[in-house]
Amino acid sequence: MASETTRGKRKRPSSRPQRRNPGNSTAASKLARKKQRVSNSDLAGGGTGTRLPRELRRALEKQNAAKEKLGDSSLEAIRTESEGPPPDYVFVPKGDVYITRNCRSLSHEAKQTVYTVYNPKTQRTLGLYIPSQIHDTVTKAAANTLPARARAVAQKDARDTSKARALLRAQFPAMPAETLETVLGHAFLKGSRRVGRSGKVASEEVKVGLAVDAHIRHVHTEYERLLRDGVEREEARERVWGAVRRVRELWEGKREVEVEAASKSGAMKKPRARARARAGGRVG
Repeated sequence: MASETTRGKRKRPSSRPQRRNPGNSTAASKLARKKQRVSNSDLAGGGTGTRLPRELRRALEKQNAAKEKLGDSSLEAIRTESEGPPPDYVFVPKGDVYITRNCRSLSHEAKQTVYTVYNPKTQRTLGLYIPSQIHDTVTKAAANTLPARARAVAQKDARDTSKARALLRAQFPAMPAETLETVLGHAFLKGSRRVGRSGKVASEEVKVGLAVDAHIRHVHTEYERLLRDGVEREEARERVWGAVRRVRELWEGKREVEVEAASKSGAMKKPRARARARAGGRVG
């Protein structure tokens, strides 16, 4: 009797989906999908039609450039960090342009492959695998030329600063001298990635104008307060543009009467398309 009851209460197969293994978490599945996007054919330059991470695309572009310039795509390849360096190769971290550039060019001259080291998890390139003998040659040359290269960089920085100062004075002759130096030290600071150092802006004259606009906006208007009050950045810029334009035109040497007349005639509208098209750096 007990056995019949047991058979009668036998569980039916559940229609509910089985609980996923803890290892199959959302994060793990996302990582798996991310890894799947970068296949072996992608690393080899074949591609799967999916959009590749930016740094991997750049590495593949260098591989294609080597094929076009040198006629041999095998001189550039991609190797994951987990694979490690090939025999007689060493890892060269990215960051020192002199070393990486010369390691690459000397390797190509010697018909040796340059491997870009890529981490699929972080989707970042970490550096290069370079033949150890070539790396030794380049590091010795880097040490020997360091003082001369430092002097050359300092001279170029001085020329760039002098040129920017001259442009500021030419475009804004009525700008106070102290303000000019403030704009110069902020917008044109090396390594700041601000508008004065941007390589995406159409011309040096446009860079100067955008740098001055940014300074006026932050220092001579209520722009900062609007941002603190939660106003969107674009809206805040629109609100203060009239004040920015007035100060700008005064610094350009226009008389105050002319500036006020232009304001009343409706000539104070901000050229939004121009600003967006030309502002390739951080203007604040």
